[in-house]
Amino acid sequence: FLSDYHIFDNPNVSSIQHIDCLAKLVNSETIIIKKVPESSPEYECIEDFAQSFYELNTFYAALGGYVIDINSDGKHGVVLAMKDQGYDNWYNTNNLLNNPDNHDMDGAQFRDWRLPSKRELNLMYLSYLNGNPASLAGATYWSSSEFKYDYAWLHYFFSGQQDDVNKVNPFNIRAVRSF
Repeated sequence: FLSDYHIFDNPNVSSIQHIDCLAKLVNSETIIIKKVPESSPEYECIEDFAQSFYELNTFYAALGGYVIDINSDGKHGVVLAMKDQGYDNWYNTNNLLNNPDNHDMDGAQFRDWRLPSKRELNLMYLSYLNGNPASLAGATYWSSSEFKYDYAWLHYFFSGQQDDVNKVNPFNIRAVRSF
């Protein structure tokens, strides 16, 4: 899953030389992975470890969509469905989110789709601004975040604004799921 990596000499030779250490987390975006020759008995284990991390802003069919957020462990986060699940009021969104007919072939295999939070809507908007690889419409999308009992937040992708609106109004629905 790592497509962009660099091989450097270990900058802190003593830091990852003990027997059970394959890598060192430097910060939320950098991991130093121990380099061994292909003949080493550790080689396959280290390769498997390196391939277990996901890359932000990347499509993964195995996850059902486009990764918009990754936790600090590099293995969990939030994926965005590749197509809208419909256009309806907030109360009917759950009927549309997990219907396989409302997803592409990759997304249809999952049943844990949900509405995005306000924060996740903003991540979707940033994706929209940066080339729109998930084919988001320049429209308005519902959020799972409620403002009060009959109002919920939404995001206007044509302007970037977020606002609270009565839940009976119809707007676009796009699912996310945690992985």
